[in-house]
Amino acid sequence: GIKIGTKMLTSRTVDAGTLERIEFLKGSASLMAGEGAAGGAINFVSKRPHQGPIENEAYVSYGSFNTVRTGFGSGGSTPVAGLDYRFDVNRASTNGYIDDTHTQNWNVSTGLDYRVSLNFKVFGAFEYKHDRGNAYWGTTPDSSAFSRGNSTRGIVAGDDVPD
Repeated sequence: GIKIGTKMLTSRTVDAGTLERIEFLKGSASLMAGEGAAGGAINFVSKRPHQGPIENEAYVSYGSFNTVRTGFGSGGSTPVAGLDYRFDVNRASTNGYIDDTHTQNWNVSTGLDYRVSLNFKVFGAFEYKHDRGNAYWGTTPDSSAFSRGNSTRGIVAGDDVPD
């Protein structure tokens, strides 16, 4: 239910470790999702506190380009009657397959449910995301015809633009 804008949606990753599920709403979804959803919408459903025994989960993965993902989650009922919790922490980093595109992401989310009565529940949530990375905007062509002599060390430099 939080608008993240079209630029955020296309350039930022969402860590699936904090998600219960991902819903795809095809077709015109502007009635439900607001502006920018003419062709459909994607709904990220976060993990929520649940009633019952405490369940813990953890994962670690390693891949190409020194890609590392780790995460821990826990949720369930507390000793306080009617109080349930959810806590997740996730970290991902990679060197990337292109020089100088290292990224590192941290995501911490937590939530509390307190059932005051059968008909009334109070819910609170907090989420923190730290996103550090170098964007890659493509490789600039190095052509002496294109750069008109402004080529330095394999990259076109300066503000001279051909007509």
